[in-house]
Amino acid sequence: SSSYSTSDGNVTAYVTLLDNSNPVSGASISLTGTGSTLSATTNSSGIATFNLTGISSDCTLTATYDNVSDTATVTVQSATVYYESALTSDDGKWQKSSTSGMNISYDANGCTVTGTTTSDRTYYINTSSVTIPTSDIVVEFDMTSATLGAYNNSTEIVVHNSKLLMESSTLECRLMSDAQDRFSIATSPQLPIHFKFEITSSQIKVYMEGTLVRTLSTSSSYRSIGFKTYNQRGASMKNLKVYELL
Repeated sequence: SSSYSTSDGNVTAYVTLLDNSNPVSGASISLTGTGSTLSATTNSSGIATFNLTGISSDCTLTATYDNVSDTATVTVQSATVYYESALTSDDGKWQKSSTSGMNISYDANGCTVTGTTTSDRTYYINTSSVTIPTSDIVVEFDMTSATLGAYNNSTEIVVHNSKLLMESSTLECRLMSDAQDRFSIATSPQLPIHFKFEITSSQIKVYMEGTLVRTLSTSSSYRSIGFKTYNQRGASMKNLKVYELL
């Protein structure tokens, strides 16, 4: 069971089904509590995903499999939203370190960035156009694609002073300032993957598919949200939302 909060009426709920710590795939899970019964099938990691919309009041979700149930609470909260992506072009809310050496494409849900030279290129939210606090915020997004590459030759998705990167077949998370603090999140991950970063003045909690996977110490440097790109490496950040941590 877990607790969820929503500021816009949308919640993605994840139900994990295990048999003696082993994930159960292909199982049908039912979910009630939203006024109707929903169903989803577990993937190879034993996770069933439910995308809930229009939740306007607190509720209790009940997941059931083979007459076994578990519950989670959903709390509707009011939070200040600092940024929410719906980019179809470079609208001034993002900034590039260079106009060469990178390709950027857009759709209604966000952007994809690919490096085309061996030089470092960056693409970040333009803080002169978007006010983002230096602490006590939440950053959520879907990582929908990534090009594999060797360490320091990949595209990194940067959140505050931490980053996600694909190296070989491993998805990693680490601090920007400490190359040794490298944490393997998933091997040969199946994209898209939903991430949430809860950032305070002292720590960054990293969630993947609703599960806490890492707690990092917050540093006073490198407060950015976006991409660092390298030679022929790319990644997509979709459905990006930055809002107040309640």
